[in-house]
This record gives sequence, structure tokens and C-alpha cells, in this order.
Amino acid sequence: MIEPRKLNLASSVRYAKIDGYIVLLDFNTESYQVLNQVASMMWSVLIQETDWESQRKVLIDCYDVSDEVLDKDFVAFSANCILNSLLIEEDLPDVAPSVPKKQVQRLRLRFFPSILAAIFIYYKNLFTLTRKGFKAAYEQDVNPPTEDRTDSLLSAIRTFSRAEHFFFSPRSPNDCLVRSLSLYHFLTELSIPAEHVIGVCRVPFQAHAWVECRGVPILDQLGHDGRYFPIARLVTKPPSHS
Repeated sequence: MIEPRKLNLASSVRYAKIDGYIVLLDFNTESYQVLNQVASMMWSVLIQETDWESQRKVLIDCYDVSDEVLDKDFVAFSANCILNSLLIEEDLPDVAPSVPKKQVQRLRLRFFPSILAAIFIYYKNLFTLTRKGFKAAYEQDVNPPTEDRTDSLLSAIRTFSRAEHFFFSPRSPNDCLVRSLSLYHFLTELSIPAEHVIGVCRVPFQAHAWVECRGVPILDQLGHDGRYFPIARLVTKPPSHS
């Protein structure tokens, strides 16, 4: 019996289990991957959700395969996950030592019309997404809300909706990422706690991004219909007061 290597999920990878299949999102390659049933079971072992002995027995019962071949495939799969930077070995750092970052300067929306701020945020996100890629746009530094101003949500939604008349995206109509990131950053700048969600649908495979406030999708009908299973979330919360 082989001893599975202890691996950790790479910081650039998100995953979700949908209908027994593992769906991966890799920010570095800007791609999704759906693992087959065998690979999905092996993945659950590598991330230590289950053990290889139990999964091995299930696979042997389901497939006409020898112990040796199955063990060999498992070793090859784990090596491939490491090679493609999906998983990292436990004793190896995933990233270089972090350097303290300067706090992101707020846009100080109260000093100019918030509709202009929404337009600025949109084109800033569009520039980052187009020139620097998905990972840079998704991992931008965002200050958390300084307070909980959820009571201003309806006003913020109206403002963002008006600002959308001035948005242009070369990705349209497939621009849910830049639109949702812009709405997420806009609400955060207004100290409205929000969540950015990326969801996937396995059959047929589709991906969609939207924004939620207290679990309710904002300005996005697809986020309501339950078709998309969340695979990645960005969350901002106001400071707690004890």
C-alpha cells in the first residue's frame, strides 16, 4: 500500500465538488478544469478529505483494474497536480514571504459624485483585467468597510445602474467578471459589506460571477436561479465592535 503525500491546495486554486465531480479554478492559468470521477476521488485523498485505502477499495469494486495499476495512476495523478501547481507539498511555501502592504487609498467618494466613482472603478477593473489578467484583477487589494452601511444599499444600486450606461466592454456580453468586480469594489468603497462570487455549472459547463449582500444576489438574475455552484468568494466585512 502506498503512502499518499501530504499536499496543500495552492493559493491560486479554488475548487468545488458538484455532482461527485471536482471542478477546479486556477487563477494562474485563468482556466477551469473538471476532473473525472476517478480523478475526483483521488483529489479528495490528496487534500486530505478522505483516505486512500477507502477510496481505493471503491475504485477496485467499480473498475476492472489491478491494485498495482491503480496505485501507479494515483502516484502519477498526484505528481501531475504538483507539476501543474494545483497542489504543493506540505513543507514547501506556496509564495514568497509576504511584505507588508500599504493600505489602499480610498476614493473618498463623498468629495465627488458617486456615479463618477462607479465609472472610474469599472474602467480601472477593465484595464487590470485586460492588461494584467484574471489573477491580478481578482486579487486587487481592497480595504474592508469602515462601518456597516447596508442601509445605503438601494441608493448605491441605483447609482451603479445609472453608471452602467457609460460602461463599455470588449468582452460584452460575456463581461460578468469585470461588471461584478466593479460592483463589489464600488459597494466596498461605500462601506457596504458585499461578497463577490464565482460559480460554475457542470452540465453544460458554464461559469458566472456576481455580487451578494447578506446572501442576496445584487443586480444579477442568474445569481438567483441556483444553477451556479459557488467555487470562489471574496468577502468584505466591517470591523466588529465588542
